[in-house]
Amino acid sequence: MTAKILPRTWAPIITGILEKPPRDQYEASLMPMLFELMAPDAIQQYCAQWFPDSGRETGDAFIAWRKRHEVMQKDVTAHSTAMWLSNAGDWPDAVPRIRPALRKQMVEELLSRFDARPVEESRKECKDFPRQLASRAWDLERKFKTQLAVMRAHPLGTTS
Repeated sequence: MTAKILPRTWAPIITGILEKPPRDQYEASLMPMLFELMAPDAIQQYCAQWFPDSGRETGDAFIAWRKRHEVMQKDVTAHSTAMWLSNAGDWPDAVPRIRPALRKQMVEELLSRFDARPVEESRKECKDFPRQLASRAWDLERKFKTQLAVMRAHPLGTTS
């Protein structure tokens, strides 16, 4: 039996797991839901850091939004983790590193997007973020109703 050599960086392994094509509609629906659930966290972090004058209101709105989506968050997390484990092959230790890597990538992309435009546009978006989170546009249970039904009817850790 040979010992598994730990990678110098987990990035190629994580990328390999994430780039596996979805085996069915169930798997195809998980990542879009996960990204939508992660986006407000990244936006809230950016706004709190760069526009602290709206930080308290933004933080409160984010906490309320997260609480409304708590069940969905737990369900999507469990199902995406099971999917990643089934795609991990010899590297199940990479799976707990995926969500933080995705979050970091999302924050970096957001910073890049915000840095490419005038500060006042970003300030306005951050000031408006609490209202946006309370809108129908961020009601993810409604937006993903069909996908959630498929996901919740699907046994964890299985495909098709």
